[in-house]
Amino acid sequence: MHKTGWGDKVFSTVNYIGFGIFTLLCAFPFYYLFIQTISDNSLSASGAITWLPKGIHFNNYVEVLKVKGLSTAALVSVGRTVIGTILTVFGSAFLGYLFTKRKMAGRVFWYRFVVITMYFNASIIPWFIIMMNLGMVNNYLAYILPAIVSPFYVILVKTFVESLPEALEESAEIDGAIGFDDNKHFSRTFRERVGMYPTEYRTIHQVIEVNAE
Repeated sequence: MHKTGWGDKVFSTVNYIGFGIFTLLCAFPFYYLFIQTISDNSLSASGAITWLPKGIHFNNYVEVLKVKGLSTAALVSVGRTVIGTILTVFGSAFLGYLFTKRKMAGRVFWYRFVVITMYFNASIIPWFIIMMNLGMVNNYLAYILPAIVSPFYVILVKTFVESLPEALEESAEIDGAIGFDDNKHFSRTFRERVGMYPTEYRTIHQVIEVNAE
């Protein structure tokens, strides 16, 4: 068993203290904003609130909850985050897996086509015209459908899957998974190879959620 010396203990202590201070510095702005919202408005405006709230009340939150359309806006945001995140992770994983299959017709062309879209995007006006022609103006699907496939996440998934040994897929086929030649990409082969990187998918999931919000 490895014995920790005084150097390791000092290093760990400094790390804990440093990260603790960093965490407090990151959390303090949120705490400061919260105590300002529940303190007396005149005291907040005068700058008298620093560490603890004064004249505590929750009228500000009551007024916010009375705003018309707030619940609808919240549901739209939550729906966009949940549904959009699930579809983007699945779509990127599915397409990234397909691009690892050398037998896929036009694989190189379509992969380059996807990569090009990462560098050249339509500006606001052409993008609006496209959405208008597709009938997505004032449509909830405009929040979700354009982001189902992300070139960046497709490249990440492709890299993840290609790092796995080919023997893994052969083992899956021996166990009964249907191969690529059978045109059934939702087979156990897909689930096994794509499912080997839960940490990477959780990372992608969190990044998509933050961007969606």
